[in-house]
Amino acid sequence: MANETSIANGALVKLGQQLITSINDSSSNAANICKERISNAKEVVLTSFPFNGAVSRVTLAADVATPAYDYSNQFTLPSDCLRLITVEPAFADTDYALEGRKILFSGDTLEIIYIKNITDYNELDPLVNESISCYLAYDIAYLITNDNQTTERMMQMYEKTIKKAKAANNRQLKKLSFYAANWSDARLVGGYPSQYPTPTT
Repeated sequence: MANETSIANGALVKLGQQLITSINDSSSNAANICKERISNAKEVVLTSFPFNGAVSRVTLAADVATPAYDYSNQFTLPSDCLRLITVEPAFADTDYALEGRKILFSGDTLEIIYIKNITDYNELDPLVNESISCYLAYDIAYLITNDNQTTERMMQMYEKTIKKAKAANNRQLKKLSFYAANWSDARLVGGYPSQYPTPTT
């Protein structure tokens, strides 16, 4: 099972360090360093690409407060949202604005797809977890080894691993084909592949 300790140990192995028994072991300097930086490593990796295990969707209700102008309502992003992917339907060229943790939109409800900040690493593909380990190794490399060359090697390892993770993720996506009714529909197709226009007769 993947967890913060196993992710941290993956990073330490890459740096040629001894394994830790727990990332919460306050008597271990390596554990303390990993615990300080692992959340950042996870968020960097997850926001870099819409990996399947971290993609979520939700219907938002409008806040009580409203924007000062241009839009009639505002919606608060979920607390676990790391990055907004799209407002549904993706092909409709929906008029909205993202300002901080608020989405401004003239409607009573809003459907969104976003990258969530997962807490269970088992929801992620093993290659994504390996990418998090690689980034963590890069992030803590100089502090652990005091060697710039090791830091550079860890970044190279991360770049190769994240590339594999993205390719594996793409192979799991449904291969979709679509038809556009006219040039305007064709122009609007894009974003997250959840729906596409269908021809009209």
